[in-house]
Amino acid sequence: IDTATNTVTATIPVGPFPDFPGVALPDSSAVYVLHPDDDSVSVIETATNSVTATVRVGEGQYYALASPDGSAVYILSWSGTISVIGRQ
Repeated sequence: IDTATNTVTATIPVGPFPDFPGVALPDSSAVYVLHPDDDSVSVIETATNSVTATVRVGEGQYYALASPDGSAVYILSWSGTISVIGRQ
């Protein structure tokens, strides 16, 4: 969204039922979006506004958190597990 003009600048299809707070932004280059209904995470490259990967993670995920240095995204699930997606 361009806040100066209040217009949408891009729309990115990410799959079924994206969830918030299931969004992590480890840095300005990527966004990670949880999909609890199919146990996956969409990885969006912000430079191109496109989904570059879909990663399968543990079932019942509900929260995404980026590490302080941006090197990993941690996905917490209701089952008591944490999935870790490393960043390059």
